[in-house]
Amino acid sequence: MIKQPLPNPQNKPGLISSITAGFEAVARHPYLILPPILLDLFLWFGPRIRVKEIAAPFITSLQQPPEIQNADFSQLFTATKELYLLLIERFNLFSGLRSLPVGIPSLISSLSPIANPIGNPITWEAGSLNFALLFWLVAGLIGMLGASIYFSLVNRVVNRDDHPINPGTIGWQTLQLVSLTIICIIAGLFILLPAMMLVSFLTVLSPVLGQVAMFAAGLFILSLLVPLLFAPQGIYMQHLTANHAIVASSRLTRLNRPSVSLFFLAMVILSQGLAMLWQVPDENSWFLLVGIAGHALVSTSLLASIFIFYRENIKWAQAYINQIRPIAPTGNQGNS
Repeated sequence: MIKQPLPNPQNKPGLISSITAGFEAVARHPYLILPPILLDLFLWFGPRIRVKEIAAPFITSLQQPPEIQNADFSQLFTATKELYLLLIERFNLFSGLRSLPVGIPSLISSLSPIANPIGNPITWEAGSLNFALLFWLVAGLIGMLGASIYFSLVNRVVNRDDHPINPGTIGWQTLQLVSLTIICIIAGLFILLPAMMLVSFLTVLSPVLGQVAMFAAGLFILSLLVPLLFAPQGIYMQHLTANHAIVASSRLTRLNRPSVSLFFLAMVILSQGLAMLWQVPDENSWFLLVGIAGHALVSTSLLASIFIFYRENIKWAQAYINQIRPIAPTGNQGNS
């Protein structure tokens, strides 16, 4: 069997060129950063809905298992409870508008501030667990609707897509995002839960062993998630269903895994590294507006870079497929 060579490596999608093109596209169309900015301003200055009265009594009532009685675990157990109480104090049901894993980027949703430069926002308590779950679900659906508009705008600018943006198209794309989210949640339950149980068990035996296991589990989960990273681009660029977008993303990633892995590693380093800079101002400082604007600019530019990188990968993959495709017989031209 003759091994077919890949297309010219010089034609492979470039990491630096894709990132540069993404920033240039957003610089030419600055209105693209408005959705992240508007979402952050709402989460910062808008009302908050907490679940403290529902969750705090449950967390406070948790007791250390009698089977595990040692000083190290007792200290860890107490610190974990205090951390959960702090998170519950800051948790805002409106942060569901961020609609993970695919949604409008938000700096404030990760900070979960309880104050702003003009004082403390209006805060309500969720009356019941059912109300909290229903509100979170509705907020997530609204967030996905906003994400569909946001992704469609970025795609039109980057790829000059003339596909019409109308309520029917946005509704269909939102439905695909919901399907993609459900698939990710189901996959996460089958992957994350066993991994976290194993890490927790090893942490009890040895904190060092637990850290090693957590690092190994992170690498394993990342290797499983990489093939799914282009699925949203398949939905908005190629108008694929969620299932077909996952299949297309997996095939494309498998064909060019080293470049794709390096590209998304660069995405994570840039986004997370700069996020630390944007979070330097206090939550009640007006300087945080600079962080919100900077985060919106970088996040939107990186999203545009992903669309560009995906587009160039499709072209490169098509060149590879055409190269290895056998030449079909043209027939006997002497009879014509």
